[in-house]
Amino acid sequence: MKNMNVSSRLMLLVAVSVVALVVQVAIALLNMSWLGADQDDGYRRAKESAEMQDLAMVGVELYQVVADSVINRSFDDAAKKWAEITKLANEHMAHAKQVADTPQEKQLVDQADTHLKKLIEIYETKLLPLLKSGGGADEIKVLDGAIDQEVSGISETLGKVAKSLEDEAAEADRAFDGQRQKAT
Repeated sequence: MKNMNVSSRLMLLVAVSVVALVVQVAIALLNMSWLGADQDDGYRRAKESAEMQDLAMVGVELYQVVADSVINRSFDDAAKKWAEITKLANEHMAHAKQVADTPQEKQLVDQADTHLKKLIEIYETKLLPLLKSGGGADEIKVLDGAIDQEVSGISETLGKVAKSLEDEAAEADRAFDGQRQKAT
């Protein structure tokens, strides 16, 4: 530095200042990127948790058709509603399988899917034919109880998945807060 003239020293000082500023800007941009990713992850998980809570109610929607069949015996209307709801339920279950990202969530979604398939099977292959043939109240009551168990199974397992997703959203929020504190 002793051998440098004043203008060279000033240029070196400006260059060092510019490099320091570029490093600070790069660090700030990196922190913003991490903050954005954490915020996006939290939002996505919260949204998926709400979707899973809605999906947990699909068993209840299916049961409404079952109840209409038992009470009203209007099989044509019930068949239309049943087709719509089962199609939607299967689409949502496929989405739930994509959303589940932990082994526990995947296992719970598989259990819910099994409950859904059993509910559909009981209604289509046992209860509906029994109702159409004028089956007895005791047989209907047994099948109704079996359907109730499947509805509960769907609600409980998908409720647990929704809770897990909610916990992941909270973790993403904590990560966001931690990054935000580092950035400031």
